[in-house]
Amino acid sequence: MVRSRGSMAPNDAEPVGRSRTAEDRAGREERAGREELDAPARRPLREVLGAGVVTGAIAGLAAGTIDALWSWGPAAQFVPAFLARARFVLFAGALHAAAGAAIGLLLALALLALSRATRIGDLLRFGWRHHLARRARDPREALAGLAIVLATLPCLALALWAAYRLAVPYVTGRKVIGLVVVVAMGAALAAAGAGIVLGFVLGRRIEDLLRLAAGRPRLGRALSSPYAPLAAAAGLIALGLAAWAIRSWETARVLPLRGPVIAAVGLVLAIPATGPARKLVARLSALRPAPRAAAWAGAATLLFALALALGGAPSVVKGASAYTGLAGPIARTVRKAFDRDRDGYASVLGGGDCDDGDSHGPPRRAGGPRRRRRSELRRRRRDRAALAG
Repeated sequence: MVRSRGSMAPNDAEPVGRSRTAEDRAGREERAGREELDAPARRPLREVLGAGVVTGAIAGLAAGTIDALWSWGPAAQFVPAFLARARFVLFAGALHAAAGAAIGLLLALALLALSRATRIGDLLRFGWRHHLARRARDPREALAGLAIVLATLPCLALALWAAYRLAVPYVTGRKVIGLVVVVAMGAALAAAGAGIVLGFVLGRRIEDLLRLAAGRPRLGRALSSPYAPLAAAAGLIALGLAAWAIRSWETARVLPLRGPVIAAVGLVLAIPATGPARKLVARLSALRPAPRAAAWAGAATLLFALALALGGAPSVVKGASAYTGLAGPIARTVRKAFDRDRDGYASVLGGGDCDDGDSHGPPRRAGGPRRRRRSELRRRRRDRAALAG
């Protein structure tokens, strides 16, 4: 019995059609994945760098002001008057803002190099979009990162502590430094590996518990946020450091920890400062090139000039150096940059050099070369007058 061509076509063409459909679907998925990975939306370079500068300036201003206000009372040793102490607070804020702007620029350049010149940025962007897609479908499907952080950091800390306790008796009293270093490195690597593996094992159980808590819509959105693992890591590290400080308070109280604490506060404050910084940079980007360049140059000059003007009083600089965590190191760095004759003294921020073109010494302390020459001339005149008389 001969079948017609019309009756043969659907049955014979069905496997071919299915295979073509599967190939087309696979091709579309592959192209979509390649486009998603290799063609991410990128902001202009000037906007990224500008956002880094403005974010650092805002975070530095807030951190420096908080640090100075915390020392409002003790700063009366150098700035007893109210207006002088207000100037001390403004100086600390402006100085930290200038330093924060410079640090924000450097961090933005480093992150740009990692993001756009290496595959690390591609992987991070792909993971970010994948996380947001899973979170949009169901927040309970985007809890793996938070669970891994909550499990891995405590396991890693316990493993390192156990390695420390086991390695110290073995290396104590050893005279071969190379052996001590090798043992310490091996113990640290072994502890890190064990802590990470154990953290991934326990992370799955913690994720199951987080799924139950994420059943509530608001809590689920908070737990599935892309920033939740970072916040959890910062909180766990802060708790660990606080526990160490309480346990070893006699040691912690004599360590210069105020500077690192203020730096950490600045990093935390940079997170909420990112949004306003991007909005401000977007408004500046809408300007024409000449006004935009003038605005950036004027803002940078004004901020730095304000910090130098507020630091013109030596008592203000001394108070900030003595009673803030980072004003002293920042002021020393600025003075070193302005020390043109490299004599160890500068003409800004209480550097004590009124003639930065002469490297013989600080004129205000040693008299200065011109004053010494005048004194020498007067001495010679007195000698000649005495001989003539």
